[in-house]
Amino acid sequence: MKLLRTKSIRSQFFRSYLFFIVILVGFVILCNFLFLEKFYVSQKLKELEEMGEKFEVLWQNEELSELASLIQEMENRYSAVIEFQSANQEKLYSTRRIQPQLNKYNFPYANSVQIRLTTEDMRHFYEGKMVTFQAQNRLSSSQIIGITKQFVNGEVILAHVTVESIQESVALMNQFLFFVSILLFIFGWFWSKVYADHFTRPILAIKGMSESLSKLDFSRRWHDKRKDELGELGETMNTLSDILDKSIQEIRKQNKQLEDELHRKEALEEMRKAFISDVSHELKTPIALIQGYAEGLLYDINKDSENREEYCQVIVDEAKQMSTLVNDLLFISKLESGAEQLQQENFAIMPLISNVCEKLKPILSSNVHVDVQIPNVRVYADYRKIERVLTNLVTNAYKYVNEKGIIRIHAVEQNGKLQIQLYNSCDHMSAEELEKIWISFYKIDKSRNRDLTLSSTGLGLSIVKKLMDLHNESYGAQNLADGVEFWFELPISSEEDHVCQE
Repeated sequence: MKLLRTKSIRSQFFRSYLFFIVILVGFVILCNFLFLEKFYVSQKLKELEEMGEKFEVLWQNEELSELASLIQEMENRYSAVIEFQSANQEKLYSTRRIQPQLNKYNFPYANSVQIRLTTEDMRHFYEGKMVTFQAQNRLSSSQIIGITKQFVNGEVILAHVTVESIQESVALMNQFLFFVSILLFIFGWFWSKVYADHFTRPILAIKGMSESLSKLDFSRRWHDKRKDELGELGETMNTLSDILDKSIQEIRKQNKQLEDELHRKEALEEMRKAFISDVSHELKTPIALIQGYAEGLLYDINKDSENREEYCQVIVDEAKQMSTLVNDLLFISKLESGAEQLQQENFAIMPLISNVCEKLKPILSSNVHVDVQIPNVRVYADYRKIERVLTNLVTNAYKYVNEKGIIRIHAVEQNGKLQIQLYNSCDHMSAEELEKIWISFYKIDKSRNRDLTLSSTGLGLSIVKKLMDLHNESYGAQNLADGVEFWFELPISSEEDHVCQE
């Protein structure tokens, strides 16, 4: 339907322009047939009058040579018949053999041409004014036109031409105009088609741009270099397209930000709910144990001193567990709020790892072997926070190490970074577990160690993640052949190739 409508616009323009050409050609032909002969006759009479006036001037000035040239020009140019006689009606010059007689009313001619003048014309004639006339040959019925005038001294000039020559010229002119009109019509048809295409093409281009804009497609552009109103409209469409594109992009960007903000708020709300649920779950057990054992001591259920010491020890252990949980939560809160800032410095990584292993050695079982191989390099980071990262990773490795009891701490230098790798022999984790281990309170029930001193709050790896994010450094975990490896990277401040083995 749109295509038909488009073709209709072009065809209407084509037909209108072609109709204008036809009307113009027809008008020219009609005017030619109706008025050209009359115009031609009036022009001939006017030229004969001018020649007659010149004739009188030359005769009175006795410029006979020029007068002879004028007569010759009139005969050759206009095929005029010229009669010139003196005041006593003697023939001075004539292109005829028989002299015409001039009387009050007419000029009789032996060739059957009779010129009749009205009383008004005769009065003008005797007043010395130029008189024009039209007559007819009684034998051939041919029309003639001419002029006559009486000079001051009584001389008379008479000149006339046949209308047949004029009619022949008009007929030839009409025939010529007919063929010219046919050519003009053909040219007009071709030109109107070309001009219709030239005129409608930019309109169709602008229409296509408008349709694209309505579909929020801003790829179509106006490339024509026209300097008319259509060119200005096309450039305006380009500007409008740029403005709309920029506005739409801004709106989409703002919508995306709003959408992300909504998702973030929804995620924070889910995290808040999960956090409250997890904290409640983590605190419920130690509080219940503390309450139970405290009530036992209160009511003196076990009077045995050994049992009372056991009750007290459970209460102390659970209180320590709660204290650790609360401290970890406070630390995470500081990290998330931005209150915990980095205090970066250059330090050797090998002594830090040795100190962490030494601190944790009292709680490690004798059947667990820790192998440390670290290059003697210095890194640039927050010493205390990296110490906590290492402590949490080593503690996590000991919690989940299997009966093989292998823990390895190695490091690799690459691209200006030191990648510290901590491996422990254990069962593999699934892809889902590898992704969720960094979430607060997430626990894997595969721990082989049930020592209360290493009881888990599920926040250790979450703290590792937040500390590494604070450093803007990479970290991760992956399954190896017979265990799991955790790793993180630190920027190297200076390189030394010595290796420490413990």
